[in-house]
Amino acid sequence: MTAHFVHESEDGDYAVVGVFFDSGDNPENPGEASLLIGTLWDVKDDPSATVNENLHSLIDPTSGFYHYSGSFTTPPCTEGVLWFVQARPVSVTRQLIEDMIEHLGGHPGTARPTQPINGREIGYNVK
Repeated sequence: MTAHFVHESEDGDYAVVGVFFDSGDNPENPGEASLLIGTLWDVKDDPSATVNENLHSLIDPTSGFYHYSGSFTTPPCTEGVLWFVQARPVSVTRQLIEDMIEHLGGHPGTARPTQPINGREIGYNVK
């Protein structure tokens, strides 16, 4: 499972931070990431919702990240979007992943098939 956090600059430029998730079941301690995603899930249909949560539980500064110029994965598939994709997945509960697939659809529930690289450079950075 992945999450895309879309950012728009004042100039109308876009950047997306992509985070992969995998199952790390521990019912005693679901982890900060599971709790955060649960909070975001609770307000997903409220366009006026404000969430004052720390997103640091989703970012692993030791993971490294891939970066490239691409496009949105949903219509209108705007091009020229800067992508930053964390290399190492974040653990969330299996139940959270199953709930997301049930409500949002799993593969092939994506809006756009994988696109050819077309000469784009894909970088990798790690601390």
